[in-house]
Amino acid sequence: MPFTIFARARPIRTAFLLNEMVGSDAVCDGLVRWGNDFWGGRRSVVALLGKDGTIDTEIWQELVRFDPDRVNLLTPVSEELLVKIDAELSPWHISQLLEDADGFERSNVPLVRAYLDTVLIPA
Repeated sequence: MPFTIFARARPIRTAFLLNEMVGSDAVCDGLVRWGNDFWGGRRSVVALLGKDGTIDTEIWQELVRFDPDRVNLLTPVSEELLVKIDAELSPWHISQLLEDADGFERSNVPLVRAYLDTVLIPA
């Protein structure tokens, strides 16, 4: 007996991880605006890391439930957290902004805007 199977890929889910920094409210607003413009806000999540660079248990559970395909780290994270993200969330892509020669201490807002303009927003 012949049968037909219909399948389609679900839209890509993106998670953004950042820490509280100078201008982080503007960054969060920009990420939410981007998510609303492209996906209606349902395909991306923004998670804030603690001041010590860790993820709160409740936030981690939200990330697990969200099941992101792509994780964009907008702040440096520990190797331990990176391994945990890879092992437990299993995204197909993890990207991280790299530190420059002066370190990552300066405001990250221009970096995030450049990142969004060049990587996330298609031409």
